[in-house]
Amino acid sequence: MKKGISPLLGALVLVGIVIAVTAIVGPEILDFVEGRTGEATEESIDRIICDRADMSIRNVQCNQYNGGHNLSIEVENTGHQELTDFKIEAHQDLTVHTYSPSGGDEILQPGSTRLFEIDEFKHPEVEEARILSGTCPLTASRTISQEEINC
Repeated sequence: MKKGISPLLGALVLVGIVIAVTAIVGPEILDFVEGRTGEATEESIDRIICDRADMSIRNVQCNQYNGGHNLSIEVENTGHQELTDFKIEAHQDLTVHTYSPSGGDEILQPGSTRLFEIDEFKHPEVEEARILSGTCPLTASRTISQEEINC
């Protein structure tokens, strides 16, 4: 006669193990899936909003005063999205110097124009500069050549 457990009892033990493992691991998997879904939804909303963002540079001036430089960039919001949190990056010798211009944290409405200024522009010999909005840094940004800056 064979000794061991009956097939019915073996199936019950196996089902019990599966239920126990699911109860332990299941909530972690649900939290992970919910987190990834939330992140994907936020990214999609940001992309939709930023697809409507755009800007153009109307004027660039660099003025000398008492041995220093003042950089002024006039920007027009040509898109359909409010823009804010503007930064100006000066690229020089593989280094990026970031400036927060005056008025950079104010909202630039669609169709509006604003003059952004750096009172103490310390890198007048930049290779290029870039102005960008923190709202949509990939679509609402423009590069300014060394010739346009002309310090």
